[in-house]
Amino acid sequence: TAIALHARGRELLSERGRGGVGGGGAKGGGEAAAATAALEFLAEADRCFERCEAAGAGALLGQIDNFGQLQLDICWAYALLGDTDHLPDAEKRLQVAERMINRQVTPFFMSVAEGKAKQGSTVDPRVLPSVKLWLLRGIARRCRGDAAGARADLQKADLFIRALQVDVTALEGLLVLGASRVQAVAALRRCGGDVEQAGAALLAAAPMRELARKERTAQRKFGTTLDGSYVDSALVSQLTGMGFDEKAAVKALRRSNNDVGVALDLVQKSADSNAPVDELALCSLISLGFDQGRAERALREAGSGGFEQAHAKLTAEPALVEGARMCDKGHELIAYKRPADKSGSNICDECGREDILPPEEIRRCAVCDFDLCLQCYERRGTGSSKRPADQPEPEDGKTRRKIDKDADAAAATAREAAEAQDRAREEAREVVWRELGRCLRRGDIEDEVAGVELHEEDALLQQHLSSL
Repeated sequence: TAIALHARGRELLSERGRGGVGGGGAKGGGEAAAATAALEFLAEADRCFERCEAAGAGALLGQIDNFGQLQLDICWAYALLGDTDHLPDAEKRLQVAERMINRQVTPFFMSVAEGKAKQGSTVDPRVLPSVKLWLLRGIARRCRGDAAGARADLQKADLFIRALQVDVTALEGLLVLGASRVQAVAALRRCGGDVEQAGAALLAAAPMRELARKERTAQRKFGTTLDGSYVDSALVSQLTGMGFDEKAAVKALRRSNNDVGVALDLVQKSADSNAPVDELALCSLISLGFDQGRAERALREAGSGGFEQAHAKLTAEPALVEGARMCDKGHELIAYKRPADKSGSNICDECGREDILPPEEIRRCAVCDFDLCLQCYERRGTGSSKRPADQPEPEDGKTRRKIDKDADAAAATAREAAEAQDRAREEAREVVWRELGRCLRRGDIEDEVAGVELHEEDALLQQHLSSL
């Protein structure tokens, strides 16, 4: 949650207009409102991180970049608003950010980068957090009246901002290759301004970016398993390569938590349960009074035995009310309790009752995705057509049909709402996994950070530097 809130706050900051910086750092009304909105998300993200630390995850916060970067983003929002009331808070946050930066880059790296900057060379984008720190700390020191300290920080930030600029002609040459402006700027910075190396790096990375895009698209399409992880698209391809339907393969992988062996067994059973039966034998069994679903199941189980074995099996079964204890296609209903960590809820397909959550059990046919609450399941077992106590008995057939139609419409609306909620959760989960992946697994700074153009930072820097 903290990571997702931080990501949203950063998005709001980046979506702000790029207007000039007003007196004292205050922005126009619209931009100030946008910075304020971003600050709300960033502050809530900070509170979530604090709760993580209180729950014993303080060591994790010390290992990831997000917590320190969040402190810089909050201080940047303060600076954009020109709000000196937050100065004590900003100074504490900048100290946290400095500790983070000292873990990311070594003094030797910074010394080499500073030497390149003084020579007029393009520097590595890993200096960007330090540049932001010097700028914000310089502004804070100026507000405290520490002119010497402010000048030292702001001049150092100015030196590196100049060294992070890229050649416009080289940039345009990379844009012709199909790279975005952010990707092109990031590549030039990583390659020290060498346009040929940057072009080669962009071309080499293009297939990986396309593969990552396709993977994200597949994840959104296939959804998540019972344990909350994404359905593995490679396993879906493996099952469809065996000739199984994609929808059935995805459903089996969801139920099996990406266990391909279990999924293969489930998809084979599903295929067997939907295999065609002898129409003549089926009609004969139905004419004898057997339910169609039960008759189809018996014929599939009979196999080559055909009508005779299916008939013998049906007559040997205990007398059941039509459809009792089975789904509408004659499959057995199995006890099921939704995992507590799985998003969404179950809906009874008979009475339309929704939001059935654990620890309550239901009876489910996984093949047909058919659910019954326990009340409806028990009524099927007794053959009772009695409605739940909170539903009045209809006065006539027309009223009954209207009530059933309204119930179906309500159930459909509930299913649509649940699907929309699941989609929203999947989008939020994607943000979390993307951001968590960046802070725990990345080997280099991301393009969206490494390729940021520093126009607004430069304007704010010059405003404060000129007043010293």
